[in-house]
Amino acid sequence: MRIGLLLNHWPLLSILEPLIQKGWLVGLAAEEVKNELVTGVKLVSQQYQIPYIGLTKTNFTNCLSEWLQQTKPDVVLVSTLTYKIPADLLQIPTYGFFNFHYGLLPNYRGPDTIFWPILNQEPYGGFTIHKMDSDWDTGAIAHLQPVPIEPEDTHGLYLNKLAQMLPQAAIEFIDNLSAQGDKLPLVAQEPGIGKYWSKPSFEDLCIRWHQQSAREVHALVRASNPKYGGAVAFLRGVPLHILQVSLVEQATQHTLQPGEIAVTSSEEGTVVSSQDGNLLRLDAVQTPEGLFTGDKLPAIFGIQAGEVLSIPERFQETLQKK
Repeated sequence: MRIGLLLNHWPLLSILEPLIQKGWLVGLAAEEVKNELVTGVKLVSQQYQIPYIGLTKTNFTNCLSEWLQQTKPDVVLVSTLTYKIPADLLQIPTYGFFNFHYGLLPNYRGPDTIFWPILNQEPYGGFTIHKMDSDWDTGAIAHLQPVPIEPEDTHGLYLNKLAQMLPQAAIEFIDNLSAQGDKLPLVAQEPGIGKYWSKPSFEDLCIRWHQQSAREVHALVRASNPKYGGAVAFLRGVPLHILQVSLVEQATQHTLQPGEIAVTSSEEGTVVSSQDGNLLRLDAVQTPEGLFTGDKLPAIFGIQAGEVLSIPERFQETLQKK
């Protein structure tokens, strides 16, 4: 079995050694950026004399074509590629290209299908191994791995959870492909079924206090931490990036408006009312001045009970369209 790896995320690095030991790894490729992943891939390439190619937006098609001709892989395994592979190149390897996608297909296609399941409060996310075709995330499925989303999972925690599981799934997939070849069972995705989710916009990251319940805000904060710097709220027109919140149990009912600050103290922290009347404690907040715990906000910024976290007029029209 001759295998090429096109890596843009670190989990599949752990399968390099077993593939090298078996003599199966014939080529390495990565999007050419300056980071530790690319540096590590280049070092492996040099140490074991495995052909490496750095891919950019301008050279992508030509360089990938040359790399395929040079390495002659039976299959290419791909991790989080941002460029679309031309259909004619997908046909060159005997068994094609297989993508390791962080999301359960077909319902979660797109570039960040960790953010959206957490935001949507799905009980499960997961990853999919699928054969690549000419569209995004629409190829036949070789393996689906559902993974529970825990109540306190952030984007980073859940990504790491999936990443820890991916190498073993990759090894099992390779073993199955080696044994079964073109008889490997694949499940086609039905046309018109599923959904493509775009990368979240700034508007998607903004907390809508008048529309979102406490649990919805809690989900948004977790979904955006740390990749997007937290969910966005506005105090006195200045954006605050909220990285962690806690649901607060209420002893009595209140008459606070959504977004209104209910409590500010060093003991209880900064507590805000949501659309459904439930309360949220701001546990960690990033401001232009630094990262602070919620109990420090009153002393540092003079935040007082009765102030309201509201969206400035300059953003309201855009948010209403979302």
